[in-house]
Amino acid sequence: MTGIPETHRSLDRERNPRPVLVGVAAVAALVLALAWIGYDPVETGHVAVCPPTAREVPAGDREDPGAPGVVCAISNTDTTTVEFAASAYNGGLLPVRITDVGLRGEIQQVFIVDEILMWPGNNQREDVDSDLVPFEPFRLAPGDERLVWVRASVPACEDAARDRVLLFRELPLRASVLGLPRDSQITLDPPVRVIVERC
Repeated sequence: MTGIPETHRSLDRERNPRPVLVGVAAVAALVLALAWIGYDPVETGHVAVCPPTAREVPAGDREDPGAPGVVCAISNTDTTTVEFAASAYNGGLLPVRITDVGLRGEIQQVFIVDEILMWPGNNQREDVDSDLVPFEPFRLAPGDERLVWVRASVPACEDAARDRVLLFRELPLRASVLGLPRDSQITLDPPVRVIVERC
């Protein structure tokens, strides 16, 4: 009586993934992760506002070729209120949600952020500061921009405990793309120099 010969085949070879496919998938995942880390669709928009009583003066740093040519300089001997703004622009292909502004509270014991304001809607370039509303998270579709306005105070010269010079080059933002958080910033152009001095 002849029986059917038993065939033993190892299933290990069939179950093991192919090394080439695993390598390609790992490289693709790494490239996507690096691209995502470097992806920042938030750019500086087309609107910037210097403090109303500021003067545009030479920046004074000629050793650095990347340094700005001028700054908006404001002193506590002229005013105790400082306001400046810049717009955030979505230059990417995906919607972006701006969730917070990183400039808050007291800075170096002389600059106090009183409130953060914004345009009530995107792309309101006609009258820059007419309808500002308190900041709350907002969505930027690709190609949209919205102004973010900082209102702060500094001590009068007779109340200043120390001399300080603060230079604001960027406005830090917290954003999210596809629900994933990321830090971003928009450039203040020209930068804002706040001078606090004692009488």
